[in-house]
Amino acid sequence: MLVWISSCLGICSHAQRSITGFECVTTNVDYEYRFNGGWDSTSSVEVCVTGGLIAASKTSCTNGMGITSVKITWDENSKAGFIKVTSPKGVMTKSVFITPPLTGGSIDTAKKIQYIDYQKIPATIVCSEARGGNCNPVYSYQWQQSDDILKWQDIKNQTGATLKLQTGLTEPIYFRRKVIEKTSGSIAFSDEAAVFINPRIIK
Repeated sequence: MLVWISSCLGICSHAQRSITGFECVTTNVDYEYRFNGGWDSTSSVEVCVTGGLIAASKTSCTNGMGITSVKITWDENSKAGFIKVTSPKGVMTKSVFITPPLTGGSIDTAKKIQYIDYQKIPATIVCSEARGGNCNPVYSYQWQQSDDILKWQDIKNQTGATLKLQTGLTEPIYFRRKVIEKTSGSIAFSDEAAVFINPRIIK
């Protein structure tokens, strides 16, 4: 789902000849950029984008009279973007950094499926690093558990990169890691790990 994000954040620059908008962007989001170029509504303005598309036209360039803003969707295959605005007043440019969407990491295959005896503690579940979500990401982790892979609940005090349980299990259970990128508020999840209980042997 596309979300429109205003570039001003309540503080717009009124300086002459400037492009105002986010310099750190992710993909699948429409970012708005505003132009202060000193032209009027009868001026011919061309806007061209490298590393993304203008959202309204799905093209890399657009032109019209007195354009003062565009929304841009940045390309997931690009690491950097560039905006060029040409008008009778001259040329303005702006560079952006493109970061991929947040990914929650992957569970180590060696411990992704475990079979343990009744009331035993499973081996530590290791998950790879979260990635993306911001140019300078700050991540927080929260491990969750479920008995049906549908309804998940947080595990108290399990907020590390890996999951190390302290108590034994008596029933099969699934685990995953929730990741929040603090600056953007983006949320992602790892894949699931499963722990199964071996049949009890009653002597």
